[in-house]
This record gives sequence, C-alpha cells and structure tokens, in this order.
Amino acid sequence: MYKDLKIAIRSLHIKNVEYAKSTIKLGPIQLRGAISHNVFDCVLVTSSINKEFKGRVVIRKEKGLMNKLEGISLPPRVVLEDPVFESIFEVYADDQIEARYLLTTAFMERLVSVVGSNNQFDVVCSFENGVMNLGLQKKKKDKWFEFDLFKPADVLRSYQKIFLDLDKIFTVIDVLKLEQKIGM
Repeated sequence: MYKDLKIAIRSLHIKNVEYAKSTIKLGPIQLRGAISHNVFDCVLVTSSINKEFKGRVVIRKEKGLMNKLEGISLPPRVVLEDPVFESIFEVYADDQIEARYLLTTAFMERLVSVVGSNNQFDVVCSFENGVMNLGLQKKKKDKWFEFDLFKPADVLRSYQKIFLDLDKIFTVIDVLKLEQKIGM
C-alpha cells in the first residue's frame, strides 16, 4: 500500500533468445548454441485506478521501450488532441471514447512531465482488466534494485540503492496522482 493505493512492483527482464540450428556434440553431451539480446529491463508498477473501464488502452513511446517488441497485437491507433503528448507517445485502444475517458488532458500533462522532467527513464503504460500497468525503464545501464557485486560489500549502500529506486517509483506515482479518488 502506498497512500491508500494498492500497488504491485515487479522487476521485468525481457530477452530475445535465438537458437542455432545445429548442435555441437561433446561425447554424450549435445550443446545447442544460443544468442540472447536484452530487449529491456524495467520495473512494472501495477495499480488499480478510480475509473471503471472494460477495454484495453496501450501508451508507448514513439520510438523506444515497447517498440522493440515485435509481434505484439495492438488495438487500433488513437490520435489525441494534445500535440506535445502526441510527439512523445503513441496510443492504441479498443474503444476511442474510453481512451479519451482514461487519458484526460491533466493525466496526459502529468505523463509528459514524468518523461520530460527527469529524463531518467522511458515510460510505457497500459490500462486493462481494471488496472493500470506502468513500465519504467532506466536510460542508464543501472538496473532497478541491483547493486554492483564487484565492489566491496557495504550493507548500507546496498539498502540505500533499493530505497532510492523505490523513491523514484513513488515520485512517479505522486506526479501521476494515481491515489486521487476523483478523475485521473
């Protein structure tokens, strides 16, 4: 719980793995080569929202995080009136009216401010099955909730890194005002 808002925070690592067609035999052992590419590492924040909806709405950056995933079926594209929001994000939805109901001008401004103000991570967002999923990918090589294993062990520094990451997530939740009971 955070400010009376029920949330779940998950670390999400997606890789694209390609397997070689041939195998290598080493005695009784057969090896099959594989090459893996990180598609993205992000934190997925899931929360209920204060609006009822039935469809699916997907918000992703124009070129970035979710565009790296191919083969994902998306609903039709929605063009919104906010030119700044449209220059940063693409919106897809089952229902154009429901998308506009969820994506108020105030919410779009707050989402733009999350991306523009700190420029620390990319954002992807979806509304489905009565919940909002918010993906945050750090732009630096730094991973969420992880510390350098090759540096001397320092318990305080390790916990500090985890708390700083949680603070970043809570700051985004505060900026988006997800805990508000009226409107988005």
